[in-house]
Amino acid sequence: MAVMSAPTRQIVEDDGRSHFLATENPLTHYVTSIHNETHSMKLDGIVRAHEFMHVERPPVLWEADTQDEVFIRLLGEMIAFALQRNPDVSALTLNVANVVVDSGAAREGMPAGEYLTVTVRGPGSGTPELVWRPNAPLTFGPFGDLDKAALKSRAVWVYSRNLGEEGSITAFFRRTADSA
Repeated sequence: MAVMSAPTRQIVEDDGRSHFLATENPLTHYVTSIHNETHSMKLDGIVRAHEFMHVERPPVLWEADTQDEVFIRLLGEMIAFALQRNPDVSALTLNVANVVVDSGAAREGMPAGEYLTVTVRGPGSGTPELVWRPNAPLTFGPFGDLDKAALKSRAVWVYSRNLGEEGSITAFFRRTADSA
């Protein structure tokens, strides 16, 4: 059972899942209750668990509208995508950032707002330039299960970029209302 010392807010979705949002800085928590079971999203811990890669991150991470299990699955798919160009996992960089997209910079399909972004960048040329949105047809199909993992994780935008001798893949998650 999770102990939440900060004020919490319960959200009940159409499918009956209850979510409790709590902020306990510097860790980010997203607690979900399904049939009296609780799961806590500790993004800080997930990032620290990936220190076998280079890690870039702000001192305090915003809370993301996702759950740990589906987030970790998407992150694994993103790492696998990057490893297709270079099999050295220690050469990868995991970047997690708090991002504000203002209305002037918003792209088609990417609304203005506050997001937590996760990027996996690594060496190797030939990264395809792709963009995925929740209502998009199969985009990353030839590269694993990225589309399905992105949809289940509630990502709102995923794109890959060819940066010359490097490539990257980035996922955007909405910032929760109670983030620090």
